[in-house]
Amino acid sequence: MWSRAGTELFYRPAASTGGESGVSLRVVDIATEPDFAFSNERTLLLDRFVVVGGYRDYDITPDGEKLLMVFPKSVTDSSGPPPQRIHVVLNWFEELKERVPTNR
Repeated sequence: MWSRAGTELFYRPAASTGGESGVSLRVVDIATEPDFAFSNERTLLLDRFVVVGGYRDYDITPDGEKLLMVFPKSVTDSSGPPPQRIHVVLNWFEELKERVPTNR
């Protein structure tokens, strides 16, 4: 996956599949001028996130500051109580239009 700025490429090594068995994420810096080149390949200090074969199972926030991924319960931070529920909002653009009308 390309970073939003287009200067980094995030990837999982091909052998990284299957649950929480030492899966890692790698990143490499990319330059396109004067020629295409990559450098500074490194492993990010996150492993054991949940992997779904054939799918990209991570994403980057629009500001490029955070990675989003799912970790098994055994890996998550235990400093606070676990969340009791997850809210999923469907068709939220329609609800937003109803609640915040536009002036046209």
